[in-house]
Amino acid sequence: METRTIRFIRRGEVVALPNVPPDRTLLEVLREDLGCTGTKEGCAEGDCGACTVVLGEMGEDGARIEYRAINSCIRLAHSIDGLALWSVEDIANRDGTLHPAQEAMVACHGSQCGFCTPGFVMSLYARSVGALGTGDTPVADVIAGNLCRCTGYVKIIDAIEQAAQARRRADG
Repeated sequence: METRTIRFIRRGEVVALPNVPPDRTLLEVLREDLGCTGTKEGCAEGDCGACTVVLGEMGEDGARIEYRAINSCIRLAHSIDGLALWSVEDIANRDGTLHPAQEAMVACHGSQCGFCTPGFVMSLYARSVGALGTGDTPVADVIAGNLCRCTGYVKIIDAIEQAAQARRRADG
């Protein structure tokens, strides 16, 4: 099996990972090679959302980045060559200040066991950068790809609404 180097942008830096086998998933690379254990493997089939990350690439107009929320458990690592990547570890500010999506989940007690939380946070983050609609996108559409078995969805929906309100205030 031929391996090759993949390159992508993470935290504003180019990451180059040599000798990555072509059958390796992005989730495996995140957890095993980069130590990003916040991104979880739940179902390994792209159905539960625990592995949600956000990808960015230059839009066709060459002037803006287009974002997509994806399931890293079913995405081959080499498919992100040349793209930008955000995992749950990447969205807080360097000084430790949480992203509004993270703050909202904490403030609204939107986590119980915590297993699904990173995926929900990344779906909220994706919404904040336009990858899952806008602030007007129905909450059910934002979290459609995420499952929670402990907390239930009321507190998570509260967090989504709080994050949207914080975004509207920030956008002024």
